[in-house]
Amino acid sequence: MEAWHTALRWAKIGEHFTTWTVGGMFFRGLGLAVVAVLSIFLLDGPLIAWLLTPVTLIVPYVFVRGKSEDTKRQVKRLLPETVTVIAAEMDAGSTAAQAVSRAAELPSSLGKILYQAVGRATQSGKAMFSHGSVRGVLVEEIEKHKMPELTRFALQLDRVASKGVDASRVMVDIAKGLAREYRSHVQQTAANMDTELLIPMTLFFFLPFIVSILMPVMTAFMSAFE
Repeated sequence: MEAWHTALRWAKIGEHFTTWTVGGMFFRGLGLAVVAVLSIFLLDGPLIAWLLTPVTLIVPYVFVRGKSEDTKRQVKRLLPETVTVIAAEMDAGSTAAQAVSRAAELPSSLGKILYQAVGRATQSGKAMFSHGSVRGVLVEEIEKHKMPELTRFALQLDRVASKGVDASRVMVDIAKGLAREYRSHVQQTAANMDTELLIPMTLFFFLPFIVSILMPVMTAFMSAFE
């Protein structure tokens, strides 16, 4: 269920399924499965139709995961821009905490994540950045989203916060590095597009096509033994 929690958290950051819960996702899937079973009984469907029934249980998760992946891609794209904003704020004389607070005001998915971290730091009175063995709120909050690129950004920002006068220059270097990583990621995604589309095409096109072909055959076969 942890994957369901994470997917729903990301979907909500992107303002999708905002009223849903993990329990609600499960019961929606269960409802679809019940409808599928009743349809098979009422329409006297073939035995092969039962193989598709368990798939309906995860249909809500599939939709939520799709929206969560969209939000993740948006956050990855916004990382270099957001780091550039933070670097500019620090270069203008703001502290790292002030720069992050300003970035949290940006109307974006990444801005919402930073806003949650800033809000938790303000409400709890804990330090936003790590000091020695004491972990900062920023790292703790961002690690909950289980996104390696975002966690690495938080850890880098943690280290930069302790560098003083060189902080803005280091942030510019980080922004350039993130931009290069994002371009590389886009190129790799484009190269792997055919492979990534294989599973959705199999589930939503190939399997229904096979079922539509086999259903009349199975129906005629079962009728021959009645």
